[in-house]
Amino acid sequence: MIDSVHICIGAPSAGVDRLHAALERQPRVFVPPIREVRFWHDGRTAEEAQRAEDDAWQRPLKEDQKAWLERWRPISAGTRTAPESYLSLMRTPGRPSVDFSPTYALAGRSLAETMHKFLPADSKIVYLVAEPIERATADLRHRFHHIGGFRGRAAPGTVETWLDRPDLRAAADYANIIRDWSDAFGPRFRWFDATPTARGDHDLVQEVADFLGFQLENLPGAEPSITSPQDLAPSYTARERAAVARAVRSHAEAFSQIAPTTSADWLRTVTEAEAAAPAEPAVRDTTPRVDALMRMTESLGDNCEYGFWQRHRAYEPSSLFRWAITPIESLAEFLANPTSLYALEDLTPHSPGMVADRRSGFKFHSKLVERTNAGKLTLLHDAEERDRVHREEKSKIDFLHRRFLDQLEHQPAVYLVKCNTGINGEHVLRVRDLLRAYNPEHWLLWVGTGEQAGVSEIEDNLLYAELERFARYVQADDYVEGGWTRLMYDLAEVPGVAKLIDRMAP
Repeated sequence: MIDSVHICIGAPSAGVDRLHAALERQPRVFVPPIREVRFWHDGRTAEEAQRAEDDAWQRPLKEDQKAWLERWRPISAGTRTAPESYLSLMRTPGRPSVDFSPTYALAGRSLAETMHKFLPADSKIVYLVAEPIERATADLRHRFHHIGGFRGRAAPGTVETWLDRPDLRAAADYANIIRDWSDAFGPRFRWFDATPTARGDHDLVQEVADFLGFQLENLPGAEPSITSPQDLAPSYTARERAAVARAVRSHAEAFSQIAPTTSADWLRTVTEAEAAAPAEPAVRDTTPRVDALMRMTESLGDNCEYGFWQRHRAYEPSSLFRWAITPIESLAEFLANPTSLYALEDLTPHSPGMVADRRSGFKFHSKLVERTNAGKLTLLHDAEERDRVHREEKSKIDFLHRRFLDQLEHQPAVYLVKCNTGINGEHVLRVRDLLRAYNPEHWLLWVGTGEQAGVSEIEDNLLYAELERFARYVQADDYVEGGWTRLMYDLAEVPGVAKLIDRMAP
C-alpha cells in the first residue's frame, strides 16, 4: 500500500474540505494541491482548470505538489484518454495519495463499477456523511452566500425549492449512494459520520487514517484537527431550519436501512426542528422573486425604515447600517476610506439608546447611554460596565464591518439610500461611483418622496423611485407599507436587477 490511490467522496458540505485540510498537513500521505481532481466525473472546463491551477500556485507548495501540478496540466486541458493517465497523475512514490472529489458520489453505480475496474486493487473509498439538517443548511449557505448573491437568509420557500432540485436530492440520498459504492467496492468502501458534534475532529481523522492504512504524525503546527475559516454568512433561524427539516426527512428515514440508530437520532433532530418553527408572518404580500430581491438589497440609510419593512416580512438580516443613522456625506467618506468604527473615545451620546461616532458621523443603537440625575445624557458612568458593554457592541460592529466590505467586493447587490429631508444628487452620484469601484455590478436605488410611479433608471446603475411619504425618525416603523411593497415589485422588473435575481444562486 506504499503508493495506493484512495478516493474521498461525500455529500456537499459534509466535511470533505475539512478532512482535506487535516490530511494535507500529514507527511505520510499525499494530498493534491488542487482540492477536487474531478478526473472521473464533472470535469472542469479549460477556464475553470486554469483558474484552479492559478489558485494552487498562489499557495506555498512542496516539491511533490509542484510536480503533481505539472502532470495535472495536460490532463486538465482535456487530453485525458485512459485511466492510466489518472494513475500516473495520482501515484506518489513512497506514500499513498488521496483524491478529494465529492462529485464522484453523484455519478451513480456505473462510475463506481468503472473505478473499481481500473483502480489498483488496494484503493479504498471514503464517503463522508453528516447530520442532514446541518449539512443541508451549510450547503445552502455556501451556495447562497459564498458563491451566490444572497446577503441575508433565504426564505423558507426558497430553501425547500432548492433542496427539491434533482441534483441536491441525489446528494442528500446517503442510503442510495452507500449501496452503489459498497456493492462495487465491498470492504474497500466505508462511510463515516463527519457531523462536528458527533465526534472530535481528531477521532474522525484517526479513523480515516486507520482505514486507509497510514499513520498520523502530530508534528508542530500540524495537529490532525479539522478547522474551518471564519464564516461571514448568516446563520439560519428556526423558520429556515424547519424548511430544511421538511426537505431532508425522507432521506433521514431512508438511512435506517444503513444505520438504524444514526437514522433515529437524525429523525429526532428533524422532528424537533419542524416543531420549533414559529408561526408564519402576518404579512404575506411578496412573490418568490421579490423575496429573493429583498435578500440581495441592503439599506445604506439614512435610517431603519426599510429594515422595519423587512422585519414585518419575517426577514431579519444583520447588516452594518440597517439600524443606523447614516448622513450621505458620511457614507460617501466611509466608502472612500473605510476606517475602523466605534472606538470608545469617538463615541458620544446622541439620544436615549443611541451613540454618535464622531469619527465616521454615523449614529448607532447602543446600551452605553444613560441619564445623569440632572437629566443629561452621558455614557455609562461605571467604567467597568462601560468597557464591558463597549467590547460587546464593538465586536458586533467589527464583524458587520468586515462582512460589509467583503460583500461590497464579492456580492453584487442593490443598495438603497433615502433621507427624510432630501438628498443632494451629487452625493448620490458619488456613492454610486464608490459602490461600483468595489464591484461594477452594484446598483444604487435612491428613494425620495412624491407621486412618481415605478422605478426609473436615471444613470448607469442608478435608480430612482418615490414613496408618498417617509416614516418619522422617531417612529420609523410607521412607514407606507403598500408603498415599499409596490416599489420592490417594480424594482424586480428593472432588467439589470432582474438579471441579478436570476444569478443569485448557482
